[in-house]
Amino acid sequence: KVEPEVINVANADEIEVEGAITLFTSSTSFTVNGVPVVTNSNTNFEGGVAGDLAFGVEVEVEGSLTNGVLTAKEVSFRDNVEIEGDAATVTSGGVTPNLTVSGLPGVTVFVNAQTQFKGGISNLGQLFVGNHLRVRGRPTGANTVIAAEVEKRSAAPQVILEGAVQSAANPNVTVLGVLIDTSSISDSNFNGSGVNSSAAFFATVKVGTLVKAQGDWNGSSVVWSEIEIEGEDD
Repeated sequence: KVEPEVINVANADEIEVEGAITLFTSSTSFTVNGVPVVTNSNTNFEGGVAGDLAFGVEVEVEGSLTNGVLTAKEVSFRDNVEIEGDAATVTSGGVTPNLTVSGLPGVTVFVNAQTQFKGGISNLGQLFVGNHLRVRGRPTGANTVIAAEVEKRSAAPQVILEGAVQSAANPNVTVLGVLIDTSSISDSNFNGSGVNSSAAFFATVKVGTLVKAQGDWNGSSVVWSEIEIEGEDD
């Protein structure tokens, strides 16, 4: 989302952009919704710090536009990652407590003092390998997530991965470093505004698009059954 919806000027005293970071050079230089953004010592950060900025992180940026570049007065972080599945590993001690999820190789979910726990648990030490769980949070790197919420859930084979697209080439989509092979998904289960088939999905999706994929863990891999392009307000 860009306010004004279409930027047709190079300079503006006030402007707001919202979306995933689609090009990341550093915490002081990145792109959101096609708009180059720079931060400086006067930029305020809400819901995170400058070091949390990374490719795929959902942000809302407010500031001024000069020669087509937005100088950020405020950057607000938005949670845009959802993960569901069985815990493959749980490391509750140490400096960086974390967990991984079966079927999502390479993805590591970290928790911190701000992480909320639900489903009858109050910390990561009460979660065990094989427990089914749901995570909501935001990316901190290509395949790392900081959890805002970890919820223990009833046993189920379901696996969910929602996040910003890193690459897409029919039939594959990559999110958080996980290659999602959509060849097992029927055309009727490709969803989103104006999307009703694999062809329509891949004609629409691009780097930075927020998608949500669902499937089942069969003990060795995930068989994906549905994928959706998420709207701005999802």
